[in-house]
Amino acid sequence: MIKGGVSREQVARYLAVLTATIILTTLIGKVCFTEDTLIKTEDGYKEIKDIEVGDLVYSEDPLTGEKGLKRVTNVFVNETSVLVKIYVGDEEIETTPTHPFWVIGKGWVAAGDIEAGDKVYLYSGEGREVKEVRFEYLDTPIKVYNFEVEDWHTYFVSEQDVFVHNSCKGKGTSSTGQGFKTFNEAKKALGSPGEGNAWHHIVEQSQIKKSGFDPTQIHNTNNLIAVDKATHAKISGYYSSKQAFTGGKTVRDWLAGQSFEAQFEFGIDVLKKFGVIK
Repeated sequence: MIKGGVSREQVARYLAVLTATIILTTLIGKVCFTEDTLIKTEDGYKEIKDIEVGDLVYSEDPLTGEKGLKRVTNVFVNETSVLVKIYVGDEEIETTPTHPFWVIGKGWVAAGDIEAGDKVYLYSGEGREVKEVRFEYLDTPIKVYNFEVEDWHTYFVSEQDVFVHNSCKGKGTSSTGQGFKTFNEAKKALGSPGEGNAWHHIVEQSQIKKSGFDPTQIHNTNNLIAVDKATHAKISGYYSSKQAFTGGKTVRDWLAGQSFEAQFEFGIDVLKKFGVIK
């Protein structure tokens, strides 16, 4: 989990609700920055329009707080007629409304939902207050840029080193899968997970009651993955444990109330943490 910030208690929620009704996994090429946005790279700051596949940029794992250089695996150019201007310190960051920023105490928040007074997370581990947020509507669309980062899917923008998500993961969510009212119905449809394996819910079954999710969201072909039984037990134990970022709650209870999309993305990263997926 990310360390530092205003206080340990505030450095919370791995993937909190993006209040815009947009699923992170549909945002490739749609969440972007203006061409002169500076990116923290191996060779110093580089304008985002000059970022190329193979470049090494600074990234951070939100689950562990580990920082390091990660390779750019894809670049995107898009157009927009709407910008959000976020004023942090003495800098203006121009981005599209849906680009996720890490806000201390909230988690990932779409740029258009950030408010003055929020504190964005920096490479240094500190939180820096947002002075102002403004929308700008353009008469003519302009080019905007984004890129995908291997492994952690995050990078740092501007000379303030503000932490953002690249929103380029290719995992689907249950919005397009086949849903069932019960787990038994889902297992019958899916068949055997394979010898020594068990069907694992990416968003846990407990969240039907804890978060009020529809059973067809949980018992959904896109929310289920075959995992070996030993790893499945370890993951269940992790959700039952209390972590530094959960404020005295179990991970399961800490997740309760967060959006399905947020919990799905968290579940994907837990699977990566335990080596189920890369």
